[in-house]
Amino acid sequence: MLSPFPAHPNVKLFITQCGMQSFQEAVYHGVPILAIPFFGDQKYNAKKVATERIGVHLPFQEITKGNLLTTITAILNDPKYRDNMRKMSALSKDEPESPLNRAVWWAEYVLRHNGAKHLRSAALDLAWYQYLLLDVAAFLFLLLAITVLISYLILKII
Repeated sequence: MLSPFPAHPNVKLFITQCGMQSFQEAVYHGVPILAIPFFGDQKYNAKKVATERIGVHLPFQEITKGNLLTTITAILNDPKYRDNMRKMSALSKDEPESPLNRAVWWAEYVLRHNGAKHLRSAALDLAWYQYLLLDVAAFLFLLLAITVLISYLILKII
C-alpha cells in the first residue's frame, strides 16, 4: 500500500534511503527525490535517481550541513527534477489496467482453475535436502575428499 506522505500536495521533495517501496511511492506521486542510500538495492535505486535526473544521490558519507542544504535548495529551485519526475510518474501510471484489477483477475483465475496447479513452483515438490541443496553440497564435499585423498596418496608415493 502506498504511503499518503508523498501524495500530500505540500510535499516538494522526498528525502529517503531510496528503498524500492519509497522509490516507487515518490515516482507514483511525482515528487523529486533526495536519495541517501545505506545498503542493498538502495544504492542501485539512488543511482537510477541521478541517472534519470529525478533527484539527487547524496552518499551518507558526504553529508555535511552545508552540502545537505545546498542539495535540497538545488532540487527545490531547479524545475527539471519535478518535470522529469512527472514524466516518469506518467510512464509508470500508463497501464491497461490498475494493479488492483490485475490482482483481482489473478485471484479469480486461481479460483476458476481449481488452484491453478500449473502455476505451482516445482520447489514445492522437492525433498527438504534437495530444497536446501544438501545433495549438491554432499557431492561436492565427496569430490573434494576424493581429490585430497588422491593427492595425498600421490605425494606419499613420491
